[in-house]
Amino acid sequence: MTKQDKQLLLKNLCMRLPYGVICRLSEPPWDEIIEPLKIGGLKMLIEEKWDVKPYLRPMSSMTKGEKNRFYSFMEKDSYGFPTDVINKEKIYEYINWLLANHFDFNDLIPKGLAIKITEEDNPYKT
Repeated sequence: MTKQDKQLLLKNLCMRLPYGVICRLSEPPWDEIIEPLKIGGLKMLIEEKWDVKPYLRPMSSMTKGEKNRFYSFMEKDSYGFPTDVINKEKIYEYINWLLANHFDFNDLIPKGLAIKITEEDNPYKT
């Protein structure tokens, strides 16, 4: 993992702590555990003793209802349709919503820094 990737992962995990982000924690060469991340897990990642990967949802996995909520955070054009610009008065609510729903808005999954949640592999459903 590059220093830049580690910093991105650490920042992302710190933002997600209050939302109960579930991670795969592994201490090579031993087994791995899957549990909500706590400060101890962050410490082990910083000290490079454990591998830590959060379980996240791709942005493309939004349901119809979630897409409607997502668009409610956007500025509207003159016809009332959402634009690609987030309403600045709703930015904090938008970020908190993304975090609470475990969306991968920093593209950690394609970088191999997070695990994609699927129907078969969703630790949040237990």
